[in-house]
Formats: sequence, structure tokens, C-alpha cells
Amino acid sequence: MIGLLFGVLVWASLAQAQEVIWVRNGDWNEAHFGGLILPLGDQNDDGFADWAVFSGGSNDQPSGLDDRLNFFYGGNPPSQTPYLTFRPREGAEAPYMYNLTTIGDFNGDGYIDWVIGYFIPGLDSATFELYGGGGEC
Repeated sequence: MIGLLFGVLVWASLAQAQEVIWVRNGDWNEAHFGGLILPLGDQNDDGFADWAVFSGGSNDQPSGLDDRLNFFYGGNPPSQTPYLTFRPREGAEAPYMYNLTTIGDFNGDGYIDWVIGYFIPGLDSATFELYGGGGEC
């Protein structure tokens, strides 16, 4: 037991703290920024991994701000400004954008693709949209 404790203490003392390379908050109070993060691979062929971050809305959000999926380019340093933002489609009701996921390279173009699901009354309750990845998305 003492050897194990000593080993843990030595390992902990040798471990270095990782540098934080990206920090970003939501656009309003209780935006729930980061409730879901989707790795997207390299969408723009710059050699850096890109990602999407979901922000669920809240009851006290400012007018005009709602659920959204923001897409960011990786880099050194990574982008702070989204290059693309998806908002709920017209007619969608809560829960907006309730299913977000990457699905791999669905269309064989070399880029990771993604799916967004919505609840839309009158359209069999759920609608899913498939989007192709890549620099033109």
C-alpha cells in the first residue's frame, strides 16, 4: 500500500498541467453552451480538427436568441468565432434540435457529416436532416 501511494505521489509530481488552448462562453446567461460537442474532423483541409458546439436556449434568453449549433475551425490558436451557425428550422417546437450527432463520412467525400433532429408537429413528430461536411458546408 505504501509503495502504491509513493508511486501515485511520484507520478502526480511528474505530471505537468496541460495548457488551456480554447475558452469560450455562451452568448447569454444560461445559454448552456457546450451541452453537446461534436468532433468533425478536418472540415476545411487546414490540418486541424474542427468541432461543433450546441447551445440550448433558456427561458430567460434575450429576444432573437435561441438554440443553436455553432461550428468552429481548429487551428493554432483555434477560432473563437463560429464559421457556421444552425438554428432551429421554422415550425420546430421544443425540444429544438433534440438529436445532434456526427455519422461519419456518409457520402464518401472524405469529410465527416452530421444529422440534426427536430420535433415538428404535423410532420410525423420528428424530422431529421443530414448535412454533408467539408469546406463548402
